[in-house]
Order: sequence, then structure tokens, then C-alpha cells
Amino acid sequence: MTAQVLDTVLLGGDVVDGSGRPGRRADVGWRHGRIAAIGDLATTEAGERVDVTGRVVCPGFVDIHGHSDLTVLHHPASTSKIVQGVTTEVSGNCGLGVGPVGAPAAASSTRSLMTIVDAPGVVWSWTGMAGYLARVDEARPAMSIAALAGHLPIRVSAVGLLERPPTDDELAEMARLLDQALRDGAVGLSLGLMYPPSAYAAEEELVALARVVAQHDALLSVHMRDYGDHLTAAVGEVLRVAERAGCRLQISHLAAVGRRNWGAVHDALAQVDEARDRGADVMVDIYPYLAGSTNLSQVVPRWAVDGGLEGLRRRLADPVNRQRIAEAMASRAVGWDEIMLSDVPWAAELAGRTVAELAIERRQEPTEVVFGLLAGGDPGMVAFGRCEDDLRTVLCHPASLIGSDGIAVDPGGAGVPGLPHPRYFGAYPGLFERYVRKESLLAVEDAVRRCTSGPADRARLADRGRLLPGARADVVVLDLDTVAERSTYLEPRRAPEGVERVYAGGALVAADGVVTGVRTGGAVRKP
Repeated sequence: MTAQVLDTVLLGGDVVDGSGRPGRRADVGWRHGRIAAIGDLATTEAGERVDVTGRVVCPGFVDIHGHSDLTVLHHPASTSKIVQGVTTEVSGNCGLGVGPVGAPAAASSTRSLMTIVDAPGVVWSWTGMAGYLARVDEARPAMSIAALAGHLPIRVSAVGLLERPPTDDELAEMARLLDQALRDGAVGLSLGLMYPPSAYAAEEELVALARVVAQHDALLSVHMRDYGDHLTAAVGEVLRVAERAGCRLQISHLAAVGRRNWGAVHDALAQVDEARDRGADVMVDIYPYLAGSTNLSQVVPRWAVDGGLEGLRRRLADPVNRQRIAEAMASRAVGWDEIMLSDVPWAAELAGRTVAELAIERRQEPTEVVFGLLAGGDPGMVAFGRCEDDLRTVLCHPASLIGSDGIAVDPGGAGVPGLPHPRYFGAYPGLFERYVRKESLLAVEDAVRRCTSGPADRARLADRGRLLPGARADVVVLDLDTVAERSTYLEPRRAPEGVERVYAGGALVAADGVVTGVRTGGAVRKP
């Protein structure tokens, strides 16, 4: 019998297989895009043999929390994700999915609220998830996309932009749209309960949709209503929804925002532990940074955005409402010196400036600076005000996974201008640099598990997240001695160091921070 000839063999690496078990010295080989053997392959015939002695060899990272739905169509090379080792992304988080929509008009309304994750050059030509996933396959990106259905497009399709509950017929239509999306291959439903009009959904609406999720054994991913003063109440709400519906729950980017709330993650995680003890299937995710990023409109009260940005502008034009909004903003947990503009399309020079700096420069109240900016659109911002001890606590919790909350973008800025959050390029290298190598907070095997098999299992992606025969050959070669994030808040588009080789479907897609141009990805559909 003729011995099998492998396409590629990585020789002598420290194999960390994604399971969490201790690493071991072994060779890894694959054929036709699938892992074929792990062990002593020194004499096995192969088309390519690569010596990776002293390097960690692990599965490609599965980003449980991404937003590349549209940018992956604009920039299929997926550079910012691929160079840090992400080979699969669960996209459509925070309710900001790109489907399903009930009609093309709903797509337009939905997109107007998604500027923070948009790629303006992409033509939105689909309504259902089947159409979107087909577009991903046509684009053939370098990384794979497993998409969540978004509550935002579903609610806009049935109810519109107004702050009111759905009628019985509208709720039935929302459930129908979700059911079809899950049948079409979406891996779950995402909620963005801080983003209007999703923020207007009451608990009963959420339970009704979560029951559809449970029927499909899909995942409910939730950006909660509050990460500041009402964090524990927000955690309690999503736990109730999941337990009443009987669905699997993923709490997105768990953190406590604002100095006065530091330490609240302990109470939040205690709630999660109690729910898990009751039998609830709930986990959380986190990115390794002390700042988040979203739209500037998030600093105004939710009622002020009833009717979308046009509704907000009408209220700002009314002196009484304008004063009410300013008064509500005074109680925010994050200071104006902690809010940095990241993208102002009509005034690019403002990227990197804080609201406090602009207020001093313009001799205005910070609220007036914000109102002036919102009159022109909805700029992006980076918001600081988080605690390192809280971050470490969540990173180490047994129910936590790693997600970047980032987007696949081009290093040159095409499609996504401004100063994106450094997580776009550096989330995973930063994790291994700071919390594995420098601080030894996480063992390398545990960190890899939280980036690979953990997320893959949550999204029911059976053929990735582990190095084992038959799995898709998504593989990262990591130099743990040199891995480093080079992206910063003011220079966010810098490729990392120490991510030496990235393979997707057996093909080399990046080497030493540079993409090769080979693209083997596509849509990953829920079975």
C-alpha cells in the first residue's frame, strides 16, 4: 500500500491542540485542507516541510465576537484578522447583523444605524441570510464567516425605528424572520440592547425570540443594556431571558465601565456562576483592552434616539429637549477626557482628539461639542474608563472566552478610515504578549483554548478550533518569545510581531504580518 503523501508538514513544533491539554512536541501534517496526522512525521513524504522548532503550533483563532459582516465583502483579504491568526469569525454581534431584513427598504434603515461597522462601498443586495451567506461565498475571503442574525434588522423590518412594543402580528413576523435565518445557516441571534431601536425591546419580546433560538439549539449573543451603573441588573435580565427560553447564552464583552463601577464584574460573574449552577448554559467573552469602541450617539439617553438619528436631531433643535439631553448626559460614568474620537468622516483631523480637549479649544461645554458632532452624523469613538483588575478577573474566569470585537480591515484605511480600535490588528497577539508571556496570568494551553475550541464549540463549528485528524487545517505558528501587539490607539493599523505563519484550509494566508493573497474562506453555516 502506497504511503499517503501530505501537502504540508510542520516539524518539531510545540503542539497546543486547542483542547486545553498540555502541549507536546510533535509534527503536524495535512492533505487537501484537512489535518491528516499529528505525531512523528519525520519520514513522511510531503510537498512542503517547514521546521517550526521552538514555536507554538495551534489551531487558527475563532473570533467569537466580530463585526466583519460588511468589511469582509469590501476587503476579502481580511488583513487585520488574518495577520493576528484569526481564521474564522462569528460576525453580526451586538444586534448589528446584516440580516435578515423583511424588504430592501428595511436594509436601508438598518444600515443607517450601523455606521460603526459599515463598509460604504459594499452594495447591500440581499434580504435573507441565505443571500448574505452566498455573497460571502462569492467574495471568497481569506477567513471564514459564521454569521449571527441581528435583532436590529429584524426589529426594523417589523416595527421600524420607533420606541414602542411590537404588536402580536409584528412579533410573529420577527419570529418568522429569525426562524428562516437560522434555517438558512445563521449560528444564532445577537441582541444589541444599548443600540436603538433594539434598546426599546422589553423582556417579553426577547424571550419570544430566544425561544426560537432554543428550538434550533443556536446561540443567543447579547450586548447588554448597561455596562456601567446598572451592570448587575443588565446581567440579571439576560440570564432571565435565556433561562425562561431554555437557550444557550453568550454575554458579550463583559466589563464594568466607569471608575465608580470598578469591581462590579465580581458580582456579575457571581450571577453567571449561580445560573450555571442551576443548569443554564451561559458563558461570557472579553477582549484584552481597557477601552471599548462604538458610536458617539451612545453617550445620549436612549429615548433621545427614538426615530433614529433624525429623531435625535429634531430633539436637539428643540431647546427644552436639548437641555433634557444635556442633563441626562451629566450622569455618565465615563469622563469627557476618556472619550476619544476615532472617526469623523467630515472632519478627519478630529480623530485622536478627546471631547474634553475640543471643549477647551472651542470654549464650549463638552455636551455642546457632542451635539455639534452629532449634527453632522454619528462619529466613532473609543471610550476608556475600565479597570485592569476587572479585566484580569474576567480573563481568568472558567466561563470566559476571547473575542476581539474587531473588524477585518485593510492596513491602508480603504473602506474603514480614521483610527480604529487597536483590537482590529492586535487583540490576539496582545493577549499572548501581556497575559501569557509577560504576566503568566494564563497558561498558553488555556489561552489557546479560550481562542479556539471554546468559541468553536459555542457556535457549533465542529470542524475547527482543534488540531486533530479530519479537522480543517486552520493553523497558527506562534513565536511565544517574541509575539507582540504593535497597534496602538493612535497608530492602530500596525501588524503584530511573532505570528509567523497562518494557514487557512491548509493554505498559507499570512507570514510574519503580511498576507499572501491566498483566500480559502467562505461562509460557515449552522448544520
